[in-house]
Amino acid sequence: MLVEFQPEGKFYSYLDSDDQGNQTINFQGFKEFLSDYFEADLPSELIQQLSLSFSKGPPTGKSLVECIRREQIGNIFNSNYK
Repeated sequence: MLVEFQPEGKFYSYLDSDDQGNQTINFQGFKEFLSDYFEADLPSELIQQLSLSFSKGPPTGKSLVECIRREQIGNIFNSNYK
């Protein structure tokens, strides 16, 4: 299947690059890929939901510890002003 994403493959024309130089597949290519992979036409609502689930941006780069600390600090400040 990966060979189909190479320059001679059928999905190559659907590839784009994002701002960071990562290759992404556009929505039409994603639909074609799913159809080919599952050998069936999937409902458009399912394809849209799958596409959205994969298109969420990468994590913000904050570690879990940073997120927890920020939340705890916010809770401390909020409890002092109640």
